Amino acid sequence: MEPGLHFSLLGPVRGWRDGVELDLGSRQQRVTLVVLLLGWGRPVSVEDIAGAVWEEAVPPTARSTIRTYVHRLRRVVGGSVIVSRGGGYAVAVEGVLLDVVGFRRLLSDAVAARGRGELAVAVRCLREALEVGRGEALAGLSGRFVEGQRLRLRQEWVGVLEGLAGLEFELGDGGELVGELEGVVAEEPLRERLRELLMLGLYRSGRQAEALAVFERVRVLLRDELGVDPGPGLRELHQRILIADPGLLAPTHLIDHTPADEPVAGDGVGETATQAAVSEPSATPVGVGVTRAPAQLPIDLPVFVGRQEEFTSLRGSLVGGEGGASAGVVGVICGMGGMGKTTLAVHWAHRVADRFPDGQVFVNLRGFDVNGAAMDPMDAIREILDAFGVAPQDSSMNVASLSALYRTVLAERKLLIVLDNARDSEQVVPLLPGGPNSLVLVTSRSRLSGLVAATGARTVVLDALSIVEAQEFLRCRLGAERIAAEPEAVRDIVTLSGGLPLALAVVAAHAAGRPGFMLSTVGDELSASRDSLDAFADVDGLTDLRAVFSWSYRALSAPAARLFRLLALCPGTSTTVLAAASLIGLPLRVTKVLLRELDSASLWVESAPSRYSCHDLLRLYGAELVQDEDDESEQRAALHRLLDHYLHTAYRATKKLSGTRNMFTLPDFVDGALPYEPVSIETAMAWLTLEYPALLMLINWADASGFTRHVWQIAWSIRLFQTHAFHMRDLGVVQQLALDAARRSDDQIGMAYAHSGMGVAKSKAEPKVAMEHIRESIALYGNGGDDVGMAFAYCQLSGELYGRGDYVDSITECERGLALFRSAGEPVGEALALNQIGEAKIKLGQYEEPLAYFRQCLAIPETAEAPYLTASTWEAVGYANEQRGHYSESADGYEHAVAIYRKTGGRSLPLALDDLGRVYAAMGRNEEADAAIDESNAIKTKSGWTDLPPHRA
Repeated sequence: MEPGLHFSLLGPVRGWRDGVELDLGSRQQRVTLVVLLLGWGRPVSVEDIAGAVWEEAVPPTARSTIRTYVHRLRRVVGGSVIVSRGGGYAVAVEGVLLDVVGFRRLLSDAVAARGRGELAVAVRCLREALEVGRGEALAGLSGRFVEGQRLRLRQEWVGVLEGLAGLEFELGDGGELVGELEGVVAEEPLRERLRELLMLGLYRSGRQAEALAVFERVRVLLRDELGVDPGPGLRELHQRILIADPGLLAPTHLIDHTPADEPVAGDGVGETATQAAVSEPSATPVGVGVTRAPAQLPIDLPVFVGRQEEFTSLRGSLVGGEGGASAGVVGVICGMGGMGKTTLAVHWAHRVADRFPDGQVFVNLRGFDVNGAAMDPMDAIREILDAFGVAPQDSSMNVASLSALYRTVLAERKLLIVLDNARDSEQVVPLLPGGPNSLVLVTSRSRLSGLVAATGARTVVLDALSIVEAQEFLRCRLGAERIAAEPEAVRDIVTLSGGLPLALAVVAAHAAGRPGFMLSTVGDELSASRDSLDAFADVDGLTDLRAVFSWSYRALSAPAARLFRLLALCPGTSTTVLAAASLIGLPLRVTKVLLRELDSASLWVESAPSRYSCHDLLRLYGAELVQDEDDESEQRAALHRLLDHYLHTAYRATKKLSGTRNMFTLPDFVDGALPYEPVSIETAMAWLTLEYPALLMLINWADASGFTRHVWQIAWSIRLFQTHAFHMRDLGVVQQLALDAARRSDDQIGMAYAHSGMGVAKSKAEPKVAMEHIRESIALYGNGGDDVGMAFAYCQLSGELYGRGDYVDSITECERGLALFRSAGEPVGEALALNQIGEAKIKLGQYEEPLAYFRQCLAIPETAEAPYLTASTWEAVGYANEQRGHYSESADGYEHAVAIYRKTGGRSLPLALDDLGRVYAAMGRNEEADAAIDESNAIKTKSGWTDLPPHRA
């Protein structure tokens, strides 16, 4: 075996590195690897992996469990082989060998050789592929996903056998394949192409009676099982054998060189992907009853805008570039209503129609129809069969029998089938042809996860048009001159339409019908109705945005519909599973099911693990619904649960960052609220960073809705984050809201915390006002009996005095805080006070005592749980040693601080890098000094913190 990393799926799932077999772990772990290998470079979502591993019984811990499987696999196969990508995982295929890929590459080589007329080379490639693919794929594994993939690979292998037999017979050989064909026919009794090849092989071998017996057996089988007769190819071959047609012995009989009025056995019947690829294009199958192939695609748009990436993805994954179409492929285009799924499908289908000589079929399944009546799969089957002039013998046939007839008729053909507006996977599965030659393209608002899991369908998810694409959309509809005349109005229209093609089309139609109107007038109309969908209303229900959205909404279960409405109360257009569960007041597991329903309907989609997003206009639609269908008390109760979710989570995150044990006590959260508990400093910081815009909005909502306690408590809970992330302007606004709210409710402790926050906000611009706020907070803390709050305020006052150069007074105030911290048993506060006292003493020219204080701070166990305090203390160690010329010890202190700030982020990192660079320069370590300063400047520039004051210079 060649050195490198090899995997085998065509047999037991195995892997080798440099010839040594790898232990791929448990069944679930191996299924995870199989899913990723079959994706071969494409990202696979965690949900798709979970569906393959556990099917319907996906556990709540699936995401973390899969993460564990991937971690273990990385340790076995190499950390760079499985990469995180697109919210899921993918195999980095470079340098990796997979037998399935090799198998399919041989088929591709056979196609190329056949195209060059090198039939012997094509035969050699197919023979090699036949051996590579022999045996049971994915042996030793079970489950619906595994069985589906095993069947797919088996069908590909059978297709190789069919193609090889066809070519061998064409070359006048192939007798040794008769036994192989007999064995496979027994396993695939309804596959007529196999029967045809076996009959021909037997006849050529002088076994005429056995060839006729093969026909009789399949005739009886088809009659008993499906109520149909053998296909035209088998019937004609049977007749030609009966009359001992000498043409059957001609080695070129399978090549379509005969005139159209002299049909040949096997002409276009039962071709597999391989047979179609390595044979000449066939004429319309004999005996079907139509004179030409159906061409049912709707009219294409004269000008198609955008979607280039999606178009390219469809071309690459479904038809494989400029070669022939991929065999037996299913594609899905999904997305919310109005996103242009049908338009893309039709446009793409027109571009590849010439690759499907047996026709293009288009069926509107009416899954989300204005009348709410989805097409029955049996009616869709009859509609497609009718396009080929085939009518079932029995009008009462059930779905299974009708589907079997459908697959039998379509198995021979190379078709493009577009199934538009599918409601769910159950509506589509009966419409999938049995043969591997056809390509099926499905559009749906649903994700069709069942179809994807069962068939490995390639999925393209449509999102909003980009700004450039949306502007081009309007230019094509309204003309370049009109667009160029009012660029600002065009930008407003694009923004307010949210890049939704249907919304843009409605606005464009409105503007096109009023050529004398300025586009700014249209933009003003949109802006005036930005709290409703009135501007996107239309007398045509097919283009009225509310009507289009309503088709998806009406298809939801009642609980999912309620969740969709309540989610409009979320701040912004994205939310977490816990926030959604808090809104609706249901258990997490129930909410996850409802969110999956919304995701499947493309209403709220999972944009990141456990995070769901919604288009602006859909959220606006939900906001209209919640006002109409949910009374004010229900809305207020939902908002209360949501506020408690955010407040208690922000409180816990800040507690994790500060390490403070004694903070103000929150009342219990209301029933139904589900706070998140950050498990580490990193997760706390990540949550605050991600949810910061939502928290700002919620403070305003709480203030407007009379939740005054939430205003000041959320404001306090994000203050530490705001300070370290340098959101100082926001901090001042938020703390003023908090102070006003606390005053309205005469909440003394709330006012104390808000005054303290105002002291932070005013510190730089108005230091005198900041001092007044801090002194007021000290008085209020004293009145309320909050000794810990008062101790922090004393330290805050100490910091202000330090900044003014009043180092002696700074020490005095901080010592008052230190006494209160020790009395209250607050170790983190004690460490903070010692730190500040030490820094002030350094300014007074003292170094040994401060260093002792800093060592004492770092020795307090709780300090290790307070990252900002720990880093600040290490900075102080670095500063003290720098001042006394001990640069090695100084660099060590600053390096510790930098390491911590790298984990926590915020404005302190570039300042600590400045300190470290300065000390490196003093030590003559110039390259390291330059690197530290360059990194600091890059962070400041990227974060917009270029006005940060010099630090410790």
